[in-house]
Amino acid sequence: MGIGSSRKSAATFINILFFVLLRTLNGKIASISSVPQGSNPLLYQPGIDHIVLLDQDTFSDTVFEPGRGHSFVVEFYADWCGHCRAFAPSFKQFAALTKRWSNVVKVGAVNCADSFNSQICRSNGVAYFPMLKYFSRKSKGVNDGMIFESAHSGTGLRDILANKVLNEYKQNSYEDWPNLNPLQVDAQTTFEDLWDTLDQSSNFLLILFEKKVDSPAVIHSILDLWPNKQQIGVRRASSNSPLVSMLGISKFPYLALFKRGNQQSIFMDEFQGPKTLDEAMQRVEPGDFLSLDSEQQQSLQPTKPPVDLIDCERFPEKCKKLYYVSETDMLKAMRMALLDEVTRLGIPIEGDRFRKLYAFVTLLKEARRENNQNLFEIF
Repeated sequence: MGIGSSRKSAATFINILFFVLLRTLNGKIASISSVPQGSNPLLYQPGIDHIVLLDQDTFSDTVFEPGRGHSFVVEFYADWCGHCRAFAPSFKQFAALTKRWSNVVKVGAVNCADSFNSQICRSNGVAYFPMLKYFSRKSKGVNDGMIFESAHSGTGLRDILANKVLNEYKQNSYEDWPNLNPLQVDAQTTFEDLWDTLDQSSNFLLILFEKKVDSPAVIHSILDLWPNKQQIGVRRASSNSPLVSMLGISKFPYLALFKRGNQQSIFMDEFQGPKTLDEAMQRVEPGDFLSLDSEQQQSLQPTKPPVDLIDCERFPEKCKKLYYVSETDMLKAMRMALLDEVTRLGIPIEGDRFRKLYAFVTLLKEARRENNQNLFEIF
C-alpha cells in the first residue's frame, strides 16, 4: 500500500471517528430509563413504565434519529391537567401492551407544563391536553407528525396503533419490519414458497387466518411475536385463501403451525388471542417461551388500588378533602392560563381569539372581586 493510499485511509478513519464523537457529544437519544430534564413532576416513571420520557433536548434526536428502524407515538401532556391524569393509567397500559413492538414502534411522552419543554410543544402545535401524535420512521421533523386518535383504554389505543403501523407498512414495505401483507397462494405455490419471506433461522411458520380483513387482533399477534422472528415466522391469510380448503378449516379466526421440512401442520386450533399463541409457542420453545397471555393480563391490571367510595351526603366532612382546592392552587392556575397557555401556540391574539380572551379575563376578574383582590396582584 502506497503512502498516498495510507494517508487517505487514515483521513477516512479520522472523519468517521470525528462523526461518531460528534454524535456522542451532541446526540441526546432518550431511552426507557432516561430521566427528562425539567422541574415539574412527571405522570410516568422512568425505567418502570414502558414509555420513553422526552424533553426539549432529546425530542428531535430521539424521534427523528437518522437511520432508525422504528416509528414513534408521543403523548403531549401537562402534569396539572385533570384529563391527563385520568388518561395516564390507560396510556401506561397501552405502553405495556405494546412493549414487544419496540423494534417497530416506540411509545413516548413530553410534559408540556414544564417551561423547559415550551418550545418543542409549541413547535408540535400542541393546542390541548392530552394530545397524541404519530411519527412514522420516515419523519424528519415535527410537521411530519400525524394526530393520533385517542381512546379511553389501553386496548383501544393498541388497536389504533396497530392500524397506523399497518398503513405505514402498506405504503413502504420495510424489509426489517414483520411482513404484514396477506399471504398470497395460488395453484403454482409450493410448500417451500411459504418460507421465502421468513428469517433463514426460522424453523416454524405460523399462519393466522382472519375472519375479517386487517383484523387488529391478528396484526397484534404478528407484532407480539416479532421479537421471536429467529425461531418463528408469522403470516396472515384471508378466509378465502386456497389454504383454507387444503387444511379443512371451517371456523375463523384460525391458526396453523408448521415446522420447516414438514408439510403436515403440527398444531391447529381456533384463534382466541394470546392463549392460543401460547399453545403454539410451547411447540416452538417448550418451557422457554414467556406466556403472552400472562404478560398481557398483567398489563391489563389496574395501576392504582381501588378507591373506597364515600357517601358525601351522609358524611360531608369526609368529602371535604377530596374536593378541596387551595387559593394558592387557583392563583397558580390563573397565572399559568394567562401567561403560558394563552400564548402557547405563538399566534396573534386578535379577532375572535381576543374576544374570547377578554371574556375569560372578565370572568376571572368578577370571581376575584368577591374576595376584594385585584386580579393582577397574582402576578
